Amino acid sequence: MVGFLGHEVSIFDTAEKFGKDTDLLITDMDMADAMADCLAKSDIVLMRGHGATLCGRALPEAVYRAIYAELSAQILIQAASFGNFTALTAGECAATVKRISPQIGRAWDLWVREVERR
Repeated sequence: MVGFLGHEVSIFDTAEKFGKDTDLLITDMDMADAMADCLAKSDIVLMRGHGATLCGRALPEAVYRAIYAELSAQILIQAASFGNFTALTAGECAATVKRISPQIGRAWDLWVREVERR
């Protein structure tokens, strides 16, 4: 489900390039360009002290990735606490993306129905 995360997730730390007194937000074009550079390497960027930014080709894919990145992070924390974690291989990442990508619309439709019921 989370092959889109790949092997490496970029980390964006405003302090590294913009000093230690930022408010951690992207507030100008220089910061936006630096964030875009991180997103060029990965569809997800962890932002130190702030959260994460994810990309998708369309809103359903971006929402899918946000939901499953969060779930994956929770599972990873649990697995790491047991001391036995094996990352996905590049081949596994590619295969899961190929298998899951056409199904994102089904998940999106379910989430839309759940919101409409509220």
